[in-house]
Amino acid sequence: MFMPSCPCKAVPISPGSSSSSATMIQAVMVISTLGKPRLLKFYNFQDPEKHQELVRSIFQLLSARPEGVSNFVETDAIFGPGTKLVYKHLATLYFVFVFDSSENELAMLDLVQAAHSFG
Repeated sequence: MFMPSCPCKAVPISPGSSSSSATMIQAVMVISTLGKPRLLKFYNFQDPEKHQELVRSIFQLLSARPEGVSNFVETDAIFGPGTKLVYKHLATLYFVFVFDSSENELAMLDLVQAAHSFG
């Protein structure tokens, strides 16, 4: 069976890098409305101690946002320059995707909506 080779290669990056070969999705999180992480996946290395700090920062940011505002938030201060997050608040959970500027924002929103339907 013929299997075409893919010219794509994974390129390792350092955390906080903003080059064109940077990781597009940096993190996926599901956090309860009480601030407890239910699912955490970081696509660049983070120390476990840093995980709790990031979850705390994201939870404080999201829980302070009023209803009816945009689901897109710039997170330069938390994840570094050029990063944004998109979230969906459903029942007692926040579904959060953190991504860089190379990713399409509306595609990320669709991904969040698809992710919560599997949850």
